[in-house]
Amino acid sequence: QPKTGGREGSTSGRASTLMDFEFDIKKKSLTTQIVIIGLIVAGSLYLCYPTEDSMRSYSRTWLRSGRRAIATASKSPTPFRVAWITVPDRTAAQKLSEGLVVENLAACVNTIPGLSSTYRWKDKIETDQELLLMVKTHESLVEQLIEYVEKHHPYESPEVITTSIEEGRKDYLDWISENVKIPTKPSSSQ
Repeated sequence: QPKTGGREGSTSGRASTLMDFEFDIKKKSLTTQIVIIGLIVAGSLYLCYPTEDSMRSYSRTWLRSGRRAIATASKSPTPFRVAWITVPDRTAAQKLSEGLVVENLAACVNTIPGLSSTYRWKDKIETDQELLLMVKTHESLVEQLIEYVEKHHPYESPEVITTSIEEGRKDYLDWISENVKIPTKPSSSQ
């Protein structure tokens, strides 16, 4: 059994344990690897020579933290999305923003000025000044939102990308629901 060592104890036993440990860590899941690395870091931070009792304490703390991280990671995201749309000018921004809100495809659209975009278009590097629309919507409306933008956007190939809203203030998320037209599912009872 390798030495665990006290504050004044030898570290030679620990060094070989860590060397052996490095080979075994590759066989562990990513979450387990993160927890193990956290334990190693926490132990080294405890004056570089943790006692057996302090390591047990750190182990319990890191395992609890790891369980919380897993629980948070597996938490289902909300059904809400943020769509990002670039536009060439304020006129296009206003037209799209108002149209999306009027059609109930978005609860809110923020216009963010001052964007500088560099991209490849038809084998040429372009740099343009643009505005960015940040659109809050519901996941069930993303396809309709994209169709609307394709129809009303001045670009030949407009950028529309979405990302999930993982969490948010409940009142605000409820407000989004109230201000978009979420399609209702047909009733299965006849």
